[in-house]
Amino acid sequence: MNKTAEQRKAADVRADVIEPADLQRGDIVLFGPDGTLGAWLIQIATWSHYHHVAIYDEHGKIIQAMPSGVDWGQLTHPHLIGLRPRVEEQQRIQADEWARSKIGDRYDHRGLFLIEFDRFFPGLRLDNPPANRFSCAVFVAEAYKSAGVDLFPKQRWQDLVPGDFADLAAGPLPKRTHDNWPPVFPNRF
Repeated sequence: MNKTAEQRKAADVRADVIEPADLQRGDIVLFGPDGTLGAWLIQIATWSHYHHVAIYDEHGKIIQAMPSGVDWGQLTHPHLIGLRPRVEEQQRIQADEWARSKIGDRYDHRGLFLIEFDRFFPGLRLDNPPANRFSCAVFVAEAYKSAGVDLFPKQRWQDLVPGDFADLAAGPLPKRTHDNWPPVFPNRF
């Protein structure tokens, strides 16, 4: 178990694993391997099985921070899981409303570089993320923070990666999310 997983065990907020067909507004969507080079590079750079995280909006759509900026996307990924934080439904809806208000904001391209740099040089901080620029993980965490829910109270937000959201799960994650995972870090998952 890594340090962030240990920190998460102490967090107050847990999340139930939700089937994709049962997603509701404000649920968290976590994306597993999809075989693309970009996803694989993110998984390696973040030492995580997961390469992306987003907020479920409704009608099969997600709101996500992508390199092109914050936008809507279709829920078509073959390896995803849903997480429903154990908070009031209204807080999940508020998180989704905040996410909607950020459509068009910019992506934080420096985020992955800074995370990777910190892994090799712990404690040396180059920069803080600018306002209204998001990595996918910071975007989702900020959405919940805007609704009064700090999903990661003991972790610097600049260090969040998609895999951190898996640690919120109150139960085991579905095995299908681990299909086709390259065995790069076999003892971490």
